[in-house]
Amino acid sequence: MQYYYLGLGSNIEPRINVPRMLEALQALSPELAISSIISTQPKGMVTQKRFLNLAARIQSELSPKALKAQFNAIETAMGRDRSDPDRSYKDRTADIDILFYTPLSQRHIPLALLPPEPYLSRPIVELAHFLGLSCDAPKPVFPKTENVSLQGRQIGDEPISLHVVEV
Repeated sequence: MQYYYLGLGSNIEPRINVPRMLEALQALSPELAISSIISTQPKGMVTQKRFLNLAARIQSELSPKALKAQFNAIETAMGRDRSDPDRSYKDRTADIDILFYTPLSQRHIPLALLPPEPYLSRPIVELAHFLGLSCDAPKPVFPKTENVSLQGRQIGDEPISLHVVEV
C-alpha cells in the first residue's frame, strides 16, 4: 500500500468533469484528499478553454502501471481519445496523472518529488501542508480558487479529505 499524489485537470466542461473524476477516484480509494481547485491557462496547446486543475492523494495497493491503466480507463470512459497521438495537445474532459508516490509512513515531501509546473506543484504543496506533512516549500496562497459541486456539496475553495463510508 502506498500514497499516490495525482494531478487532475479538465478544460471541457470542467465543472461537470472534475467531480466525475473525483467520484471515480473515490471508487478506487477509501480516502481521497484534494487541494484547492484553480483555473489555469493551457500550457503547450492552442486553445481558449481554461483548465480547472487540482492535486489529489489516494491510497492504493496497485502498482503505478496498473493504477495508470485504471486512470486511462476513467479518461476513456469520460470521452478522452487515448489512442490519439496528439492527445496531449488537445482539449480534454479528463486528465489524471501520477506525479509521484510514497510509502504510507513517509511524512515529508522533498522538493525533488515536486513537478516543475507551478499549476501542479503548488496544489501538491498546499495538499502536503493540509495533510500535516513537512514540505521543503512554503504553503502557497492562491489569489482565487474555483469550486465545483460534488455529491451536493461545494468543494474546491480549500483542501479537504473525502472518505468513503461503507454501509
